[in-house]
Amino acid sequence: MVPKYDYKLSLSEKFASKNYHRFLAQNSAWNRFRSWIKSDDFIAQTAECLKVQHIDLKLDGYFDSVAARVSAA
Repeated sequence: MVPKYDYKLSLSEKFASKNYHRFLAQNSAWNRFRSWIKSDDFIAQTAECLKVQHIDLKLDGYFDSVAARVSAA
């Protein structure tokens, strides 16, 4: 059984951005981890890994340069 608490702890970029950014500024390891998982390289590699497993998120053109996307339109 999980105990219930009268409070909720949250570290949210959207709902508590001041605390979120302060935490990242004070914790370099978490800041580097956040930067890595939000990078285009990580997202592209994750999408490719899923695609190999037959889970296609249809992100093929997402990582093209702006110029390539404009010329393809």
